Amino acid sequence: MADTQTLERGITTDARARWRLTDQALRRLKRVTGISSTDELGARLGFPSRMTWWRLRNGLYDIRMSEAQHLSDVAGWPISRMFERVSAGE
Repeated sequence: MADTQTLERGITTDARARWRLTDQALRRLKRVTGISSTDELGARLGFPSRMTWWRLRNGLYDIRMSEAQHLSDVAGWPISRMFERVSAGE
C-alpha cells in the first residue's frame, strides 16, 4: 500500500533499477544444462547460495556484467533476452 501511495503522490525513488532473470531464461538454462532443480542449477552456474540465486530471479541481486554474460553464454541467448529491468518499488 505504501508503494501505491508513493506513486500516486509522484514520489520517485533514487534507487537504480535492477535486473531480474526471466522465467523463460531460467527454463532455457535448465534445458541447456539438463538440470531440473533450480537450486542445483544456481550452484552449478556459480551462485552457491540459494538466497543469492533467489534474489537474482526476483530482481533483488545487483548482478555484475560478467555474471550476466556468463549466464547468457551458457544459455546461448543475448543478455537482453535473459534479463528484464525491475524498478526498486516492485
